[in-house]
Amino acid sequence: MATNWKLCKIRPVDSGLDGDDEFDPYPYEPESFDVIFVGDNEGPLTRFLDELTEAADDGPSAVMSRGAVRQLAAELAKHDRRSYAPLREVLELSANNLNHAAQQAFYDTLADRADRLRRFIAEAALEGVGIRFELDE
Repeated sequence: MATNWKLCKIRPVDSGLDGDDEFDPYPYEPESFDVIFVGDNEGPLTRFLDELTEAADDGPSAVMSRGAVRQLAAELAKHDRRSYAPLREVLELSANNLNHAAQQAFYDTLADRADRLRRFIAEAALEGVGIRFELDE
């Protein structure tokens, strides 16, 4: 996957809708979110983004339709903080060369960011807007 990526809601400027228009996951890769969601580097987010980029014209961005956003929101809704992979499992697939305090901080920060990602996708689904997936390789 790309080093730098982000998600942007596609909605009219004058829509009157509140909320974040952009989700910047830095410094996490899509695989990092799947590790915490399902305990594996390949989960709902990377599968979805891989399919999306394969369908795109090899450009730096791809657009998720409103239906695709709803589909991803439904998949991510199955994974909340109570069901996230435990610290040990996440560290086995991530940065495991950290001291204990740093490991917990890494996990907590990733879990917080995963919560924001899920919220961002859910809000877009409720608003009925598409999302642009941007890569900067």
